[in-house]
Formats: sequence, C-alpha cells, structure tokens
Amino acid sequence: MNAANSQGLGCFIPCHKCIDNAIHSSSGVQLRLECNEKMEEIGELETGKAFLTKGYNLPAKYVIHTVGPIIYTSVTEREERQLKECYINSLEIAKENKIRAIAFPCISTGEFRFPKEEACRIAIGAVIEYLRDNEKYFERNFKEYIEKYHFEDLYSASFYDFNTQEEKWAFWAKMIKLNRFNEEPLKLYQELLSLVKNKNYFVITTNVDGQFENAGFDTEKIFAVQGDYALLQCENACHNKTYNNKELEYLLSKWYFKIKIGV
Repeated sequence: MNAANSQGLGCFIPCHKCIDNAIHSSSGVQLRLECNEKMEEIGELETGKAFLTKGYNLPAKYVIHTVGPIIYTSVTEREERQLKECYINSLEIAKENKIRAIAFPCISTGEFRFPKEEACRIAIGAVIEYLRDNEKYFERNFKEYIEKYHFEDLYSASFYDFNTQEEKWAFWAKMIKLNRFNEEPLKLYQELLSLVKNKNYFVITTNVDGQFENAGFDTEKIFAVQGDYALLQCENACHNKTYNNKELEYLLSKWYFKIKIGV
C-alpha cells in the first residue's frame, strides 16, 4: 500500500525519502503512467480515498494508493476519521479484488506529521473493526448453520455435503437470495463497464455472483466458467437449457423458513 499525495502521481521531488517516492522508483515508470491514467478519471484524490494499480517491478501484484490527512497544528476528529477511512477504503478495494494479503505503511506519520502512536492506534482499530464487520455478515445470516455444522466461512460452507436435499436447498436458498439478488453491483464492476461499454468486449469470468450482469454488462457477452447462482439446470444433463431462479426466490425463501423452524 502506498501513502500518496492528492495528485496521485507519485512524489515530485527526486530522491525524496518518502514511501511514495520509494514505491514509484522501485516499480518503474509503468506505475506513474497508470497512475496518470487513473487520475485523469478521478481528478483529485480526496483524503481518505484510495485506488488500485498494478505493482509492475515490485514484489507485489498490486499497489493500493491512498492519501492521508496532513497535520498542521494538532489532530482533530476530522483528521482521525480521514486516517481511518484510508485503511477502511483500502481494505474494501482489497476485498473487491480478492487480494488476500496487504502491507500497510504508517500512513501520514512522515511528511504529513500525524503522531505515530495515535496513528498506529487508529490503524489497528480500523483493521479490527473492518474484519469484525465482515465476519458479522456470515455470523448474522448463517448462525444456525455455524452452530450445527461449525462452518467457519461462507466459501467452505458452500462445498459441504449435507445429509439431505432439504438441508442442502435450505442453505442454498438463503445463499442465493443474499449473494445474488440482494447485492448492489460493486463499484469496481461499474468502473470496468465504463471502460468497455463503447467497445466490442467479451467477458470470461469465474465469478458466480452475477456482478457483471448487475453492473449492466450485456448477458450475451458474459461467459461464466463456473456457472451463475441465478441459474438452474437439469442435474442429469439431459438438455442444455438453463432456468433463471429469480422466479423461485419466494419459494426458496419459504423452503428455507420451513426447514429452519423444523415444520
């Protein structure tokens, strides 16, 4: 992760000791070129906001750039909030792009003069809060399954070999409803569409959550290699037709409720 400036183009002082300069110098000129393309779209990087680029010559696939608050006298609540947003927004970008490991610098504590001890407290608190909020989603929506089957996460739960078809479809009814039909498209996919909507594109994806379709991509130009939560097909493969289960959402929800209360 890079502690950037509001221009988002890298440090402008040759051989400067800041991390922004170190990252850009090590990654190569390609990073500055991509940052320039990103900033032409963004305009100015607001404090607390973040964007993603490739890592190029760095020993990392990606760089997340964020700009922290500048301290002139004493730290205010506004600047504490902005620093927290740096970490939260960066973690959200990491989640959207399925990045599983991220290295944080101590944002704003160098040239931007944020007190180091207070900055560390905010950084650790922000990460813990973000992780807890994401864990609560699974705990809140699948509590009965966690208690009965000791699932640790939604991904591994989706591969569980349930004892009965009723239990299996009760689980998948809720899974589909929450992750396919109730989700707003992520900003990442909307930005991707803005890049290709006037071009002749075709999407090949392993995603099964319909994010490309929800963002407005043409369904005739999407090939989902591993299928789509929204589609059903014959288990015996007797024909190739697929069926959209949006119409079954109410029935699936009732089925889930019936299984859950043990009727």
